[in-house]
Amino acid sequence: MLVRVLIHTHTYDLNELVAAAVLFGVVGGTVCNFATQLKFLLGYDDALDIFATHGVGGMVGNLLTGLFAQASVAAFDGTVIAGGWLDHHYIQLAYQLADSAAGFGYSFVMTVSRFI
Repeated sequence: MLVRVLIHTHTYDLNELVAAAVLFGVVGGTVCNFATQLKFLLGYDDALDIFATHGVGGMVGNLLTGLFAQASVAAFDGTVIAGGWLDHHYIQLAYQLADSAAGFGYSFVMTVSRFI
């Protein structure tokens, strides 16, 4: 069944929006599930898999946002953005990667500094 919404004289296909949301969930869940095995491979203690779910899952979600961010979706509430990879705003993926790297770097430095 094809569902369409008319907002500000533009027609948006909700099936595409739902497909992107499902892809976020499937990819994020799958990567997080495999990331729970990192503690055995790398030998660190993470009883609640916090790093696998929040660290790895956050990075995957951040990168997928850089891929799937669309100006047309942001326009639903009047927000104007350039979009992501799908809107041919390719630099957005690099911004998302830099954001993830900065977050991981900050977390690493703050964690290590507690033990020095």
